[in-house]
Amino acid sequence: MSNPSAQLRLSSVNRSASRVDHGRRTFCIATGLAVATAGKVSMARNERPLKIVVPYEPGGSADVVARGLAQRITEHTGRTVIIENKGGAGGSIGAEMVARSAPDGDTLLLHTGTLAVEFAAGKSVPYDLRKDFSPVSMIGSGPFALIVTPSLKAQSIQQLIALAKGQPGKLNYASSGIGTSVHLAMELFKSMAGVDILHVPYKGSGPSLNALISGEVHMMINPLVTAKSLSTDGRVRAMAVSSLNRTSLWPEIPTLNESGVPDYETGVWYGLSAPGETPKETVAALSSAIQKVIAIQETQEWLKFQGLEPVGNTSQDFDRRLLGEIEIWDNLIRHANLTLY
Repeated sequence: MSNPSAQLRLSSVNRSASRVDHGRRTFCIATGLAVATAGKVSMARNERPLKIVVPYEPGGSADVVARGLAQRITEHTGRTVIIENKGGAGGSIGAEMVARSAPDGDTLLLHTGTLAVEFAAGKSVPYDLRKDFSPVSMIGSGPFALIVTPSLKAQSIQQLIALAKGQPGKLNYASSGIGTSVHLAMELFKSMAGVDILHVPYKGSGPSLNALISGEVHMMINPLVTAKSLSTDGRVRAMAVSSLNRTSLWPEIPTLNESGVPDYETGVWYGLSAPGETPKETVAALSSAIQKVIAIQETQEWLKFQGLEPVGNTSQDFDRRLLGEIEIWDNLIRHANLTLY
């Protein structure tokens, strides 16, 4: 495959915070959103509960992030947060629930970049990503790591690319399923590196990781936290991370960008979106409140423990990120002739 060029590079995240509209009701904090001198955000306690819908079953990474964030919103604002898991249909049931909710700022969807992948791939879902949701703020993002079975002869990304080019279609990689973020991340690597590596999808991250550890498959891309743990234990070997620059979460591991795949950048992220008809001022107030909570040192340390760099950006910046990812995955899917759904 030919290199699809820099248009496949993810747009960078602008982390600037938006100013607060002190006259708004939703998520209003005291006489407006403010950080108290003690480092806490105060919020009027007569607010209605905030519901965060997680479109997946309990226990997964999105659920962990949602519940941890909910705890910190309550601790630092006083507002009650209810988590509702609404799994099924790859997340589209929960997403539709939020898209059809009252646009009053009391219901949010916690989601990942899967929504952008689905939109780019033309998955049939009962909502329109660009019309039925109002991005509020990204919570955090983290790179993937390309890991290989320890018996693989290649010791670097350059050697891996050379090995793959020397025997097209002979090497393979695992994923947790067709259309998942790790599947698309590996296809992006293949496209930009110009290599032919066979995809072997599994039903979930557990089986795919077991296949890699046992040597059943040669490589895979996986979220950094899991990859780092397995690499430290010697069960896999880490080759590179997927961020554009080295990450503070694992600084000794080189990036794909510096290892022979220029401009490669992707990763996992979590964000909050409101129903599409939510007034702009309500979205802005919600975004500002989330940014304040994420800016607190304790929240940042917790996110890093989860393998995520804290973000907390404006609704406009989050919207640009979503639109940029739609373009990236659309280009990749068409370029690589992928059929996902």
